[in-house]
Amino acid sequence: MKRLLILISFCLITINLFAQHQPGHNIPVDPSSEIWKKLRSLKYEEVNYTFLPKFSDEIKALDGKIITVKGFIIPMQEASNTTYFMLSYYPYSNCYFCGGAGPETIVEVKASKAVIFTSKAITVTGKLKLNKDDEEHLFYILENSSLVD
Repeated sequence: MKRLLILISFCLITINLFAQHQPGHNIPVDPSSEIWKKLRSLKYEEVNYTFLPKFSDEIKALDGKIITVKGFIIPMQEASNTTYFMLSYYPYSNCYFCGGAGPETIVEVKASKAVIFTSKAITVTGKLKLNKDDEEHLFYILENSSLVD
């Protein structure tokens, strides 16, 4: 997770090349979203500068399931389209790495096809993988995901 945080920091510096910041645009994507309510309920602890998740039974039930989630792209690479990015419950200006949110508000996305960067919310579907011990990745990983029109 330490290397991932360094990469994310670098990406956040470069994101301004693509993002159009809109003042006052710090409202979560969908406060009533059931999937985000479950994901955001995650409890975790910090041990030796590493966050360790404590997945509830409700969250564990989602492991390996196909889910659909709406959020804001936080790119992980300097590209206008990518297959690897983070999806945030909050817009860029208020995301986990830039604002006061926590790691339970972001999902690591591995898309099957390139997604074009936008500052607007997008919806993706894919297989959710819970990550409890790999420091190089986030708690939530959405694999084989695709954009929902």
